[in-house]
Amino acid sequence: MKLFKGASKTIKLLKLPKLKLDWVINRILKILYFSFIVAGIVSAVVSALIEFETFAGLFIKSSFGKFNSLIPALIVFTFETSKVYLIYMNKSFKITSNEHYLSDKRHFLTLRYALISISVLATLIFSFYNLREPEYDKMLAEKSQNIAQIKEVQRQDINRIYDEKLNRQLQPIDQAIMEYEGRMTTEEGYKFKGRQEYRGPRYKEAQRLKESSLDRRLQVITVNENERIQALNKLEDEIKQKISNEENNLSTVSKSGNKMLLATLQTINLKNTFPEWQYLIIIAFISIMLSIGLEYIIWAAFTTLAIDHTKKLKNSHNTQEEN
Repeated sequence: MKLFKGASKTIKLLKLPKLKLDWVINRILKILYFSFIVAGIVSAVVSALIEFETFAGLFIKSSFGKFNSLIPALIVFTFETSKVYLIYMNKSFKITSNEHYLSDKRHFLTLRYALISISVLATLIFSFYNLREPEYDKMLAEKSQNIAQIKEVQRQDINRIYDEKLNRQLQPIDQAIMEYEGRMTTEEGYKFKGRQEYRGPRYKEAQRLKESSLDRRLQVITVNENERIQALNKLEDEIKQKISNEENNLSTVSKSGNKMLLATLQTINLKNTFPEWQYLIIIAFISIMLSIGLEYIIWAAFTTLAIDHTKKLKNSHNTQEEN
């Protein structure tokens, strides 16, 4: 502790404890070690999820009903656990020079490379499925929604037009029917001896004209409805054609591809259009790099784990022998 004396008071400076650099580095390395092992586990999980999505999408027909995902899940679990353990086993047995492993090493390595190849292929399929035209469904849904709104407006216009037309056509007919009914009521008002009312030729004529008007009314309604149905069907066909045109218009990667990849290729080509093979090459490159990255992280993490675990076992075994 050092003292600085002044004219009026004394200031005491506390001596800070000396940090042990080795202790800090050791703790940091342990944290990084466990983080690295966790990264390997996460990479294995990501690889498994990609494989599951791929197999579940490929094999969609099943008799398991709501358990359709059971078979892809079991396949992925078998593949990924085998791949991870083969990495561990390869390094662990190589360090211990296990004779039984060395005699069948070729078969273990063949199995491991086969499983890695399946992972790479699954990642490639998954990438093409998700990056080929990722904006297609979204853009088509927006276009379809706009077309549906236009369709509803046009449908209402068609119904309004034919409702107004029907009202104009039925108005004189309905007036005539009311007139004939009035005549019939008037004729029924005449009473004759021995009869309660009289329904003679004028009543029958009014009745005939009323029935004729009713037939005419039904005919007008039928014709109107047939024309309305034809107009609505025509509208429906036009809407289907518009949606079909939008589907064809959007079914190109230059319009519905991934926005980042589109921007990259547009920048490279210095224009909005580009050959489709360039887009496919980028997807394949991303997929392969993703697979390589995941597989190497998995390999490195579980190889490290195998080395450390095997060294601990050997040290423990040597200690027992010495005792």
